[in-house]
Amino acid sequence: MKMYESRFLAVYFFPEEKIHENVWLPASEEMEEHNYQEESLNFLEILLNNQPEGFIADTREMNFGIMPDLQAWTNEHILSKALSSNIKKVAFLISKEMITQLSIEQTMEESEEVALRTRYFDNREAAWQWLTS
Repeated sequence: MKMYESRFLAVYFFPEEKIHENVWLPASEEMEEHNYQEESLNFLEILLNNQPEGFIADTREMNFGIMPDLQAWTNEHILSKALSSNIKKVAFLISKEMITQLSIEQTMEESEEVALRTRYFDNREAAWQWLTS
């Protein structure tokens, strides 16, 4: 079920599977830092309200590079709170933009927490299969 949509991001929650999904949209290339922060806080609120066990970040159309200062902000304000939720597994659908992908991976690597099991996929079906196994 769709929980939120803007021109940059669509957020879904699937209660039976206990999976939260973020789908970054092509317009994300027009985002500025404050847009990324707002969208991140929006999806975090939905995530914390629904307490999923699995999380899919579909970054295939995300055309916004997360610079080092924003990576630090993400770790402090988003990942630290997400780690306190019920999430056990995170699946990233790989972005077409290698710079974006690198910045997403660096954000996850810089997190000092290791409670989440994270994997990267190039198709949604494989990500779902891993999350629900």
